[in-house]
Amino acid sequence: MANLPPRARPAHAPGPTFLTYTPNGRKLITVGSNDALRVFVTGSDDEPVTIDDARDSNLAVAATDDFFVTGSEDGSVCKFSLDTNMLDQVLVRCSMPVRDLALSPNGQWLAVASDDVVIKIVDTENMQRLLQIGDLPKPAKHVAFNPSGDILTASCADGVVYFYSMKEEQPELIRKIDGLVRAVETDDEASVKAEWHPDGRAFAAATATRGTNTCSSAKSAHVDEVTDIQVVSRRDWANQRLFKGHAADVTTLAWSPNGAFLASASKDGAIHLWETRTQRIIHRSSSNSGNVLAFSWHPTEDILSYTNSEGELYIHGGFVGQEYSDLLQKELQPAPFIHDPLGEVSGNAQRGAPDQIRQDKRPPPRPAREATPDSLDDLRDFIEDDENAHPEYAGGQKRSGDQLEYPISKRARHAYGEDFGSEPHPAFQPGATPWMGDRRYLTSNLLGLVWTVDHNTSSDSISAEPHRTVTVEFYDRSFQRDFHFTDLAGYDLASLSEKGALFAAKSRGDGKGDKAASVYFRPHEHWTTSRPDWRMHLPQGEEPLCIALTDSYVVTATDRAYIRLYTHGGTPVRIWRLKSFPIVALSSFRDYLFIATNGATTPNNTTELRYSIHALRRDDLLQNSDLIPIPPRFANPSIDDSSPGIHNAFFSSSGDPCVYDSTGTLLVLIHWRDANRANWTPLLDTNQLDRKRTGRKDERYWPLGVADQKFYCFILKGGDLNPSIYPRPLVTDFDFAVPIISRFDSSDEVDTADRDARSYEESWVRCSLLYSLHSDLLESTHATRPQREELAAKESELDVLILRLIGAICSSRREEEGMRALETAGLIRDVTGGMMEKAGLIAGRFGMDVLRGKLGELAEARVVGLDGGDE
Repeated sequence: MANLPPRARPAHAPGPTFLTYTPNGRKLITVGSNDALRVFVTGSDDEPVTIDDARDSNLAVAATDDFFVTGSEDGSVCKFSLDTNMLDQVLVRCSMPVRDLALSPNGQWLAVASDDVVIKIVDTENMQRLLQIGDLPKPAKHVAFNPSGDILTASCADGVVYFYSMKEEQPELIRKIDGLVRAVETDDEASVKAEWHPDGRAFAAATATRGTNTCSSAKSAHVDEVTDIQVVSRRDWANQRLFKGHAADVTTLAWSPNGAFLASASKDGAIHLWETRTQRIIHRSSSNSGNVLAFSWHPTEDILSYTNSEGELYIHGGFVGQEYSDLLQKELQPAPFIHDPLGEVSGNAQRGAPDQIRQDKRPPPRPAREATPDSLDDLRDFIEDDENAHPEYAGGQKRSGDQLEYPISKRARHAYGEDFGSEPHPAFQPGATPWMGDRRYLTSNLLGLVWTVDHNTSSDSISAEPHRTVTVEFYDRSFQRDFHFTDLAGYDLASLSEKGALFAAKSRGDGKGDKAASVYFRPHEHWTTSRPDWRMHLPQGEEPLCIALTDSYVVTATDRAYIRLYTHGGTPVRIWRLKSFPIVALSSFRDYLFIATNGATTPNNTTELRYSIHALRRDDLLQNSDLIPIPPRFANPSIDDSSPGIHNAFFSSSGDPCVYDSTGTLLVLIHWRDANRANWTPLLDTNQLDRKRTGRKDERYWPLGVADQKFYCFILKGGDLNPSIYPRPLVTDFDFAVPIISRFDSSDEVDTADRDARSYEESWVRCSLLYSLHSDLLESTHATRPQREELAAKESELDVLILRLIGAICSSRREEEGMRALETAGLIRDVTGGMMEKAGLIAGRFGMDVLRGKLGELAEARVVGLDGGDE
C-alpha cells in the first residue's frame, strides 16, 4: 500500500456509525448514535456541515445526488435535502428500530428494514405510495437492490435470504436461499448482507459455515477457523468463487465501483482488500479501535471511506495503491465465476449478458467514408433542405427516430457500426446445462445422466490444467452400471446411448499436440479382455461444436462446417460439409441423424432454423434443409421467450424427431420419411397445463424425452433455469394434449355435454396424429403381425372417439346440431358401414330422426363406395 493508514476523524459520539457517498462522489454523509448528521465535501479540508434537527441514534443512511435518507432507532425514516441541508419530510415510520436502508438505482424507491417483520418500500417523491412485504417469519437485518433495480434482496435474522422481483406493482418472491448466511440478531455487528456485484450477475455474502486454514511449521501445527465470503450466481443461484481469509465474523463488505476489488472487514479488526479475479488478498490492515461497520467506495477516485463502532470516520485515499490503480480505472469487470458464462461459446452457456458488459463489448463506430467522384454524400444537404421544405414531414422539422416506420434497433445498429442482421442461434448439446458453480450436466436423456465436476475452483488454479471428474449414471442399473472417471482433457460435450458414451473436448493452449481438440468413445459392452475405448484428436484449429452417437457411428460436427463420421471402432467412414451453417444441434436414433442449423435472416430480423435428416447406413438424405418453425417473441411474461429458438432436440422412443422450443411447446415431425410431406405438429403446450394455466405453479420444464405417448421432464421451480445436480429433481411425465381451440372454449356457459365434446375433439386430433406416426413407421419397415394389429386397433379407436363425439353433440337435442353431427360422421374411417349404423342408433336414441335417416344414407354410400371420400 502506497499510503499510510488514515487518521481517525471523530464524526459522532462513540457507538455504531454508518456512511455513504452520493452517486456523483461529491459528498460523504455519516450518521451515528447522536442526533447530529455530518455532510463532508470530497477533497475539502473544511469542517463538515452539521445537521442538528435529526432523530437520535441513526442506524442507516442512503443517498442520491440531491437528497439523503436516514433511519433511526425510534423507527423514523427521514429525508434531507442536500441543497438546503435541512429536513425535507418524514417518509415513513416503523414501530421498531430501523436496521438498514436501500435506494433503488434511480432513487425513486426506498426499502426499509427494521425489527418489524415487515419490509416497507416507499416512493421518495410521494410518500403515499407505500408497498409492504409482510410474509417474513423473522425481521430483515439488511436490504439491497441489484444494479438494475428489478430485484430487492432481504437478509433476515433467521439466516434466510429472500429475493423479490420489483417488476410488478407488488413485490413478488422469486427465490429463497436458506443456509447461505448464518442466523444473527438484528443488532449484531456481524453482516449477513447480500452485496451485489456491479455487473448484476452475482452477489457476495459472508457464509454461515466456517472453513479451516491449516498452518504448520517445524515446531507446531494448528488449525485456524476462517470465515468465507461466497459469491452466488443470480442466473442459477449456484455457488461460484470463494474469498477465504477472515478469522472472525465479517462485519461489512463492499465491491469497488467497477467490481475489480472487494473490501471486507471482520470482528477481529482485520481489513482485507481482495482482487476479484483471483480472490487473492492484496492488502491487509487493521482497525485501531472498534469494528468497522460500513464501507463506501468513492465512485471515481481511489478512496475508500469507512466508519466503526466508536463513532470514527476514516477517509483512506490511495487505498488500492499505485500497483493496482490501473485495474481500478478499467471499465466494469466481470463477477468472479468458476466458469464465466460470458466466456462460453456454446449455446449451453447462459444467455443474456448484462447491459454494462454488452456495452463494453460493442464494436467501435464505423469510420467515415472518403468522398469519391460518384459518392452520394454530396446529396446530404439537398436531402435536408428538401425535408425542411415540407411542413407535412414532422411539422417542418427533421424527423426523429420515433416517426420512422422501421424499427429503431436497425438505426442503432448502424450508428454503432454493427453489421445488419440478427445473431445466429448458438450451438448446444441436447440435455446439457451451463456451468452451475463448479459442476454441470454434459447431457441428460431418458437413458441416464452425465455430469462433470471441476476441481480447479481455487484462486491458485485459474490457469491450471483441467482436473475434473465425469460421472455417468443410468436410470436402469440392470442395463448398465454407473461409472465415473478422472477427466484431464476437460470434456464439455457428451452423448449417451445404449451403445456407449461419447465425449468431446475443445482445444487448450495453442491447439498443438495433446492440447488439440479431442473425441473419446467408451462402449458399454465388449467381448475383448480389455475395453476397446479410443480417443483421437481433431486437426489443429478445428473445434467440436456438437456430437451424437448412433447405433453404428460416432458423429462430430465442427466449427469448420464439417460432419465427421466414424465407426464405433474409430475408423473414419465419411465427411461432408454442411449446406447451411453454423450448426445448432445433433440428435440421433438408431442410424438416423437429425441436424439443426442456422438459415437465412428473415424479414423480421430473426435467424431461420433449418434441419436435415440423414439415413446414415444407406447414405440417404430424407429431409434437406427444411424449416423448423420458430415462434415470434411473445408479450406473455409467463413464457420464457428471451431467446426464441429450440431448447432441446431428440427422437422419441418410436423414432420420431421432436423439438422443445422456447415457448414450452413440444413439437413432433410427422411424415418425415417422405420428401415434401414433413410437418411440425404440436403434441403438448406446457403453458396450457392445468397446473400452470391456473397460476398455482410457477415452474419450467427441462425436457428429457418422449416415450409411451408421454413427455418426460424435470420440473424446475423457484425461477430455476437448469436442473440442479444435488438435489436432483424427480423425473415427471405429462400426457400429450394437443393445443386445439374448440368452439366451446369461448362459450360463456359450458354444460357437461359441451365439455365432453371438447375432450373428445382433442382426443381425436391427438389419436389421429399418433395413428399417422405409427402408420408411417409401418410403411417404412417390415411390419410384424402385432404391429399391424396395433395399427388396426388405433384406427378402430379413432372411430370410437367419433361415435362418442356424435353422442355428445346429439345429447344437446338441438336440431341445429344435426348438421355438425352429420359432418363429424364423415370422419369415420370404417368402410363396412358398421360404425355409421352405430352413429345412426346414437342419433335415434336422442330423438334426432332426420339425422338418423341421413346417417343411414351415408352408411349405404360408404358400403358401395359413393360417399365422396377423397381416397
